[in-house]
Amino acid sequence: MINGLLIRVAILCSSVVIFPLLSCSRSVLGASLTNQQIAFIYRASPHIGTQAAFLDRRGESKISLISSFFGCLLAFYFMYASSYFLWTDIIFPSIVARGINDLYFFYINLLEFATLFLVRTRSSIKYLPKYITILNIIFIVYLNSYLYPAQYELMSVVNNLTITLFAYFLKTYEIPAIAGDWNPFGTYTPSFNNPRAGYHFVANDSFMLGFDIFTMFQSLRFRERFTLDEQRTYDLVSQQEILGYDFYPTVRE
Repeated sequence: MINGLLIRVAILCSSVVIFPLLSCSRSVLGASLTNQQIAFIYRASPHIGTQAAFLDRRGESKISLISSFFGCLLAFYFMYASSYFLWTDIIFPSIVARGINDLYFFYINLLEFATLFLVRTRSSIKYLPKYITILNIIFIVYLNSYLYPAQYELMSVVNNLTITLFAYFLKTYEIPAIAGDWNPFGTYTPSFNNPRAGYHFVANDSFMLGFDIFTMFQSLRFRERFTLDEQRTYDLVSQQEILGYDFYPTVRE
């Protein structure tokens, strides 16, 4: 989860580079952008664009906005780095094969990446994590049960069994669901408008209606577990790109 949280924060905070680029285009290249063009640029990164447009309309500097997002990215990066050392001390014994912790964390990153893009159906969400968790528990218990365990060999076994499990669930559930073998009108059939069976909570604040960073800390739920108000909020987000927020940099007359 920490890896996914860092990726989300990095993507969100990286949009602040647009402000130095706009400044360079004006001062170095002498390019002048119209208010409409600036509004389109802000619209492309709505989480930052709404706040930047608000500051522009009030004639205030965006240095504090840029600094806050940069500080957020820096804080989450150090949290990610500290988690690496923390989990190494918690999971692995004092005597380990060289680089086995890096191999394991790389495996975890790939596992999270594959889950993000390949696991969509209700059956895979329900059963695949259980088998993967059993594999990882066996790996960790074995490493801490013997003084000189066959660490590289077991890491290879865990990798191959994980690939086998993913291949089975892809062949049994994911590919038939996408290929049209499932009922296209079924609640748990992935489609363009309903790509997943599980969802995160949708936040609603004073600047933007959408997916907030801190929704990563909330568990994934199936649609029927949300209240009717939460379902309507998600439907609004999925049906409309931007819900009436003003990205214009100047006060409209």
